[in-house]
Amino acid sequence: MKLSEVLGVLPKLSQQELATVKAAIDHLLVSQVDEDDPTAPLYSAMTTLLGVRLSYRDYHNNVNYKTWKRSAPAVVTFISETWPDATKVAKLAMMSFLLEALIDDLKGRGVPVSLGTVTINLSRLPEIYDLIFPGYRQAGLSHLVLEAMKKE
Repeated sequence: MKLSEVLGVLPKLSQQELATVKAAIDHLLVSQVDEDDPTAPLYSAMTTLLGVRLSYRDYHNNVNYKTWKRSAPAVVTFISETWPDATKVAKLAMMSFLLEALIDDLKGRGVPVSLGTVTINLSRLPEIYDLIFPGYRQAGLSHLVLEAMKKE
C-alpha cells in the first residue's frame, strides 16, 4: 500500500479506529526504555489513550508502578495466549481496544479515569473482554474478534 493510499483512508476512519492507528504509530515511533520488556507496548497504549506524557522510565518512580508490575504481565500473557498468531500491531490494537473498553467501564461506574485508576483495574481486562464477547474464549472463537478488527 502506498503512502497516498494510507492517507486517503484516514479521513474515513472512526475516532476509535484513528485512536488505534495513533497508538500503533506512537508505539512504532517512540523508542522504548527496554525493548525487551513485553509490558512496554501496553504502557504505550495506555498513556496514549489517556493523553498522558509520562515516559516509561519515569513511570518506574510512580506510586502505581508496583501495581503495574503485578498486573501488566498477566494482561500481556492474556493477549498473547488468546491471540498467539497475531502480529505485534494487531496485539497493540487489541490492547488499545481492551483499554478503551476498560476506560468506558470505569466512566460508566462513575470512577474518575486516570493513570492510577486504569493501572489499578488492568487485571480486569480479561473480564472486560468476556463481558463484551461472552463465551468466545471458552468456545475458541477469539480469533473471530481479531479478524473482525482487521476487516474494519
